[in-house]
Amino acid sequence: MAENGWMGSAALAASLRTGETMATAVVERAAALARSADHGPIWISLHDSHVLHQKARALDALDASERAVLPLFGLPFAAAACIATPT
Repeated sequence: MAENGWMGSAALAASLRTGETMATAVVERAAALARSADHGPIWISLHDSHVLHQKARALDALDASERAVLPLFGLPFAAAACIATPT
């Protein structure tokens, strides 16, 4: 486990696939960190936490065979858009 208390992505993926870690727990932790003052205002926008919890509960309800076909099952990630402007 890293100094910040997070597992590496491979360990977290394995833990999510076995059900040892629940997607709802990951959402709760990631949402709290994203909104904390310690992180500063680094996000352009954040998803509504109720929507995230609803999606996480749906992931938690999947069985092992359904989880196995989802390569990023339960892993938190952010997408960034790079905007190139002429200089």
